[in-house]
Amino acid sequence: MELFCTTRVEMACRPKKSETHLTGPMREINTTSMLNIADHTLLKRGVKTLYRAALLLALATGMATSAEAQNGYTTPADVNGNGVYDFQEVTNLTISCPSNIAVNNDAGTCGAAVTVPQPTALGFCGSYIIENDFNNTDDASGTYPVGATTVNWIAVDERQDTARCSMTVTVTDNEKPTITCPIAVSATTNSGCTATGVSLGTPSTADNCGVLSVSNNAPAAFPIGNTNVTWTVTDIHGNTQTCIQVVTVSDNVNPTITCPANVTATTNTGCTATGVALGTPTTADNCGVASVTNNAPGAFPIGVTNVTWTVTDNSGNTATCIQTVTVSDNVNPTITCPANVTATTNTGCTATGVALGTPTTADNCGVASVTNNAPGAFAIGVTSVTWTVTDNSGNTATCVQTVTVSDNVNPTITCPANVTATTNTGCTATGVALGTPTTADNCGVASVTNNAPGAFAIGVTNVTWTVTDNSGNTATCVQTVTVSDNVNPTITCPANVTATTNTGCTATGVALGTPTTADNCGVASVTNNAPGAFVIGVTSVTWTVTDNSGNTATCIQTVTVSDNVNPTITCPANVTANTNTGCTATGVALGTPTTADNCGVASVTNNAPGAFAIGVTSVTWTVTDNSGNTATCVQTVTVSDNVNPTITCPANVTANTNTGCTATGVALGTPTTADNCGVTSVTNNAPGAFAIGVTSVTWTVTDNSGNTATCIQTVTVSDNVNPTITCPANVTATTNTGCTATGVALGTPTTADNCGVASVTNNAPGAFAIGVTSVTWTVTDNSGNTATCVQTVTVSDNVNPTITCPANVTATTNTGCTATGVALWNAYHS
Repeated sequence: MELFCTTRVEMACRPKKSETHLTGPMREINTTSMLNIADHTLLKRGVKTLYRAALLLALATGMATSAEAQNGYTTPADVNGNGVYDFQEVTNLTISCPSNIAVNNDAGTCGAAVTVPQPTALGFCGSYIIENDFNNTDDASGTYPVGATTVNWIAVDERQDTARCSMTVTVTDNEKPTITCPIAVSATTNSGCTATGVSLGTPSTADNCGVLSVSNNAPAAFPIGNTNVTWTVTDIHGNTQTCIQVVTVSDNVNPTITCPANVTATTNTGCTATGVALGTPTTADNCGVASVTNNAPGAFPIGVTNVTWTVTDNSGNTATCIQTVTVSDNVNPTITCPANVTATTNTGCTATGVALGTPTTADNCGVASVTNNAPGAFAIGVTSVTWTVTDNSGNTATCVQTVTVSDNVNPTITCPANVTATTNTGCTATGVALGTPTTADNCGVASVTNNAPGAFAIGVTNVTWTVTDNSGNTATCVQTVTVSDNVNPTITCPANVTATTNTGCTATGVALGTPTTADNCGVASVTNNAPGAFVIGVTSVTWTVTDNSGNTATCIQTVTVSDNVNPTITCPANVTANTNTGCTATGVALGTPTTADNCGVASVTNNAPGAFAIGVTSVTWTVTDNSGNTATCVQTVTVSDNVNPTITCPANVTANTNTGCTATGVALGTPTTADNCGVTSVTNNAPGAFAIGVTSVTWTVTDNSGNTATCIQTVTVSDNVNPTITCPANVTATTNTGCTATGVALGTPTTADNCGVASVTNNAPGAFAIGVTSVTWTVTDNSGNTATCVQTVTVSDNVNPTITCPANVTATTNTGCTATGVALWNAYHS
């Protein structure tokens, strides 16, 4: 862009050093960075003059030096003859920057909050403005990053004099990083007595400005014991921190040992083996053997002694093996038996507790045991007892002793229980079962006999039993046999008799006849219990015969008196009733029938059930007179069901929508129903698919009588499926005259939802500032579920600035032939 200005400038803020006018063509300015400086840095302060813009642009691009700017600056006309500008020599505006600042970083951050004093300006004309290029304000305080930051200051006064200075703000990162070592590690040795391939883990590190490296000094192979591993973390500014992790290596590898061969030896005069050569075991260990020991005694006793060899390595691990030393003795002991013994039997036909005596024994190495084969009980006759002596080496010797046993014990007998018997037709007892006596003898029973007769007379008979044992010893006992006559006589009654009632409703003068009787020992009497007058019905007459022993027998003859006149009956009125909870009618009041009979009513009954079923039930009433004659009538009971069934709905149900915005396959559950007479059906009006919201499902139960009941279950369907949204493509735009982009066409996002989209919104501003703005699009479905996506709008400024010079000015010279106090423009107009 070309800037043109032909206005002549005269400054009159202070006395000029010279009246010389500097003229010349204006330099062409085409640098974008210069325009940006003029447009965005200076114009926003309200300094909008061409002079200042051109001067500062010249300074910024090196077209003019500070000295030139202080003393006036003129460029020759360019090759195109572009316009000229003149300006007078200016006063020396100076600016003094604050001293350079050096601070350490704020804890936990990679920078520092620094308060920067304002520079001091001197020699200015009127008021002045100051700016820095750190934050483009007159206050450079703020958060500075670690490192050296150069802050450039510029001061401009009302006459457009400018001054510049620079300072540095240096932030040093002296905050060490942090490190936490991995936990201590334990490892065991390998065959080379070191631990290799140890997994140390990873330390936790952090730094306010970032970690550069983490290292450690761990060896490739760790020796036995504790090794300190130093971990070092270094941040990007060279600060370091360390921690120590302990690696403990222990040797848990046991040494190995192989015992010498087993050893055999014989006893000396002291019955032990001494000076036994055991040999030397073979040992090895990965870290070295410390010692080899054994627990061998100085003298080995007879038998097998286990010698335990123990090898210990330098870490205290041990291993053992066992070597056996076997010492033997082959000299037999000596034995002399006790004297021979005689004894008598006990109740078991043996001799027990027999005192055998003690044999005399001896051995060079000591007797281990003396035993015999004597039985616990000796049988009758002669028994040989063998005594055996065993020495401590298992050598043996024997001798024989005899034991002679005789029997002088009598047998025992217990008679069978006393017997009772009854007479036969001959008035005696024959074939009487006496039983068997209980007999015993220590040495066995030879015979058992008794003196019982062939036939026992009525009364008591003594039977003597005798037992004889195998040695001729005997014993006896007495059993009694008691015979009684318990044979009942016999009787046969006369034939049964029938008769009819007289006017008194009884039968008299009935001829009964005579019974037939007999007995094995003779009949004593015959009687009966017949009444003088027989009542209507059957009367049992009992005949009794008694024999000479008081035994009796009876028979029964019946006398039947009949009446053939039927009674009369009239039923109560028919009845109606309703069911109870058990689907029957109970407690129904049937009423009482009217009955009559010439000889009297015996009973009135009916076949009414305890509970009447639904429908019509016929109740038969029956009247029976005292003679058993009957009459009947029928009464009807009609039962109906007017009890409604009951129903309790399943619990209310909640469900979520599917992709079709309905809930299908909803498990409603099963209602609880009941009825006194039974349920016929249970139905509901549930739809196949439930819409969003609350749907009332009516359940209906019908009983077997057509009575119904209902309940309502609610099904609440909610939509928890978020909508989907895909943003329009990112947008780029350019600024308008207001340095913003308006009317930007963002496009339309792609949205979808199972139940329908309610709204699509975004947070786009009316005017987009320069740079990247994130526009968040939000889709909301009809249930309030939302989803978002982000679209970026990138705005760049490609609008060139504009400038219009003030109108040309005419002035008249003063006495010095110059024009002073010329009003060109207001440098601080807004």
